[in-house]
Amino acid sequence: MLGGKHIAVEGCSHGELDAIYDQILAKEKETSQRVDLLLLCGDVQAARNDADLHSLAVPVKYRRLGDFHRYYAEERMAPILTIVIGGNHEASNYLWELYFGGWLAPNIYYLGAAGCVKVGGLVIAGASGIYKANDYTKGHYERQPYSPGDLRSVYHTRQFEIGKLRFLHRPDIFLSHDWPNTIEQYGEVYDLIRRKPFFRQEIQSSSLGSPPLQSVLMTLHPRYWFSAHLHVRYAAKILFNGPTPSKVPTATSLPPVAQQAVADEPNPEALEIDDDFDEAPIHVKQEDPPSTAAEADTTEFLALSKCSSRLDFLEYIDVTTSHDTELTAESDPKVDDQDKVPRYSSRQEQVVDSNELFQYKVPDLTVRDLLSSIPKHCFERSTFRSSLYLLGDVVQIVMLAYAASWIDTLSTYAHFSTSFASEETIQRSIRWILWGVYGFYQGLVFTGVWVIAHECGHQAYSPSKTINNAVGWVLHSALLVPYHSWRISHARHHAGTGHMTRDEVFVPRTREDRGMLPLRPAGCDVPSQETFGEWLAETLEDVPLYNFVELRHRNQIIMSDVGIALMLGALFAWGHFSSGGWKEVAQYYLVPYLWTNNWLVMITYLQHTDPLLPHYDASTWNFARGALCTIDRNWLGPVGPYLFHGISETHVLHHVCSKIPHYHAWEASEALQKRIGVHYMKSDENVLVSLWKTIRSCRFVKNEPVAFYHNANGVPKGVAVFPQVEDSGVAFSS
Repeated sequence: MLGGKHIAVEGCSHGELDAIYDQILAKEKETSQRVDLLLLCGDVQAARNDADLHSLAVPVKYRRLGDFHRYYAEERMAPILTIVIGGNHEASNYLWELYFGGWLAPNIYYLGAAGCVKVGGLVIAGASGIYKANDYTKGHYERQPYSPGDLRSVYHTRQFEIGKLRFLHRPDIFLSHDWPNTIEQYGEVYDLIRRKPFFRQEIQSSSLGSPPLQSVLMTLHPRYWFSAHLHVRYAAKILFNGPTPSKVPTATSLPPVAQQAVADEPNPEALEIDDDFDEAPIHVKQEDPPSTAAEADTTEFLALSKCSSRLDFLEYIDVTTSHDTELTAESDPKVDDQDKVPRYSSRQEQVVDSNELFQYKVPDLTVRDLLSSIPKHCFERSTFRSSLYLLGDVVQIVMLAYAASWIDTLSTYAHFSTSFASEETIQRSIRWILWGVYGFYQGLVFTGVWVIAHECGHQAYSPSKTINNAVGWVLHSALLVPYHSWRISHARHHAGTGHMTRDEVFVPRTREDRGMLPLRPAGCDVPSQETFGEWLAETLEDVPLYNFVELRHRNQIIMSDVGIALMLGALFAWGHFSSGGWKEVAQYYLVPYLWTNNWLVMITYLQHTDPLLPHYDASTWNFARGALCTIDRNWLGPVGPYLFHGISETHVLHHVCSKIPHYHAWEASEALQKRIGVHYMKSDENVLVSLWKTIRSCRFVKNEPVAFYHNANGVPKGVAVFPQVEDSGVAFSS
């Protein structure tokens, strides 16, 4: 249902919030029509205290506190939901704190340097500041306290801010302080020059306004565009599918003026601020809009003046929306009704039909259903057979290390040179290449050793708990992993896989958890909670309180630390006493060790992160569902099955029963797949491609009973479908 919103728009505020609100309330009383929303087009001068005045770019004689500080201190409350942008006379230190937007005061929301919100069905975008060519392609280098130059450049628009706006879908309303370049040509330009003759020269040279904002206008085609800055009321209408504006007025076609010098006279209403302190005569090439322009017919443009007694600084419009919801908001971030809070949108929020998403059928299986499908002999563990696999890995490590010992010698046999590389350079390059190959391949073998050590932690290496813990302690310590510390935390991961609050490995987070603003693409990299060195930071946190483990595990944790200390001591002795020194330690051990950590983090991440994998809250999670919240991936051809012992190819089974050794996992996986059917997740895609896609697609989840990852635009790929009792295939007891 279409609804209408009565909106007030104001030009430059200059700190006169009381006068603006009083005028609107008087208008409401006079017309008996409520104003739903107020839009301020810059120069709000949101100074909270006297200290903020030093960051206000106005001459000293104009520095005054204004009305905003009373709204900030909540002595007064804005009677209307107010959305603002910044201009060129602002308390820039405060606005910089809210660069991406936020609440300046209760019920007063700032769009940020360049932002977009959606309120009550209206999409409102805006760009703060004004255009200066010298600063447009720079970054924001300004630091507080601002120098005289920084005090002005901090509010100059930047290319990357404009670039973000051009990716929006068509907004209903766009706010800017600056005018779009040449916008005056779409209105009564002669009347504008008659009223403001000091614009004459800029109009003649087509330099009035901001070229970047012109590109935004021609790209987005918003329904309404409101500006301020020039302290004059001026209307224009752009017909994008109609005729182009008439020829730019020339000196001969313009109406005569009393004195020719009037073309160069300053604007008497502008504050005396030199914004051109470092401006050179630069000709900026206007940005061409993309070929796929927004589908629209017209944009209604209106510039408004500053707050004054002439009352031409306010405009009232009625805008139709797709929802007839009340436009209200709260400054409290804990507000229950999120529809009342302006929401960021990197693009206009996409509406997705759930029927177009991957329909994930939530399993209704029991642990008995899963385990009963696996042949009994797959649960048998053989110390001898496990030891043979370990021996094979150790032999590979020794052989690779022995081969690497000949690298430096073999490189000296390269007795040739080229026109671009000397003999010494070629020999050095050969050494670097061969050592790189060694480090990479040895890292793969180290990872295989870790997989066997990992089986020890699950008691899958041997039927003997003593042998499992002894071998696991030695192998983990050799890889600088505290065995029992890892074993205890890893057991919690298996006990709570897929649980939004109990799992401990790559748990998806909501946007609030990540500190991300709603629907704004963020720099979301692969989570780092399991990267190199993180375990050490966690181990040292709050020592000696052992806050990550129970007191009964104290001796096991100490034993783990002893293993790490012994390995570090061995590495120190190696580097200190060997002829090769620390360089030898780095070549033979450290580089493969870093590769091993890379593979372990990548394997774990891809096993439990995918846009089609569900995650459950406490109301829907159970062990069987959680165990199936993982995905089998073919890992780089023969690397996974042979060097990594199938840890990635049979990981679903591993979470169903972690005590099955890897040499039985292949047969057990095939049997399990037949039982779980559509609930089995597998990918044959190259894991490097999968890594790239997963990082891009898995940004955040929502607080839902069954959550799927959303991408940066807030769109998921999966949706949960709960089974019906009659077709679940599972017998239910009373």
